[in-house]
Amino acid sequence: RASASVLVRSGEGWEDPGTRPAKEGRVAAKADPTGRIARAVRGLLEPGEDVVLAVKVQRPGTHSAQLEGAATGAISGATDTPYAARGGTDPDHARWLEQAVSLGIAPEAAQRVIHLFLVITSSRVLLVRRSRLMGRAQELIAAWPRTSLRASKITATSHTVQLEVDGAPLHLELPKAAKHLPAAYREIAGHLAG
Repeated sequence: RASASVLVRSGEGWEDPGTRPAKEGRVAAKADPTGRIARAVRGLLEPGEDVVLAVKVQRPGTHSAQLEGAATGAISGATDTPYAARGGTDPDHARWLEQAVSLGIAPEAAQRVIHLFLVITSSRVLLVRRSRLMGRAQELIAAWPRTSLRASKITATSHTVQLEVDGAPLHLELPKAAKHLPAAYREIAGHLAG
């Protein structure tokens, strides 16, 4: 039985992809989002301010709410009856509101924000509300002097980053487990070391 081979077009003509050496870092390296986010928030920066590090984060409880929403939809669709996985208030959301408001974030902004950019600049740390799908910067939620913040270490199994603004905690959720994110996420704590 003859084996079929697949040929792909390359700069030199057609070749068997099995004979090409793999490009180093093609799959393993994840793109650092700092440059793209810096372009999205450039209108919020002060003159002479540079973006050092920027990542996507979200309000605590977002990931579990997404999973519950998927489960609710699957159960409702399979049984053809309405189903709600969670009743009452979300404790993560309540904690987020309390922390955010205590740090000077407007209550209505803290209530409506889900997806954020965490932007560390040469002089400040910014929380910017972003659109979920297009990643556009929509609103500056908070800005603190960079020297007033610290961050906990993010491990490979972590789903959160805890900021401390003048000693007061603010929990944020990572969009994925840290092991699936670019190295920029693990560098947050180093950039906020005081």
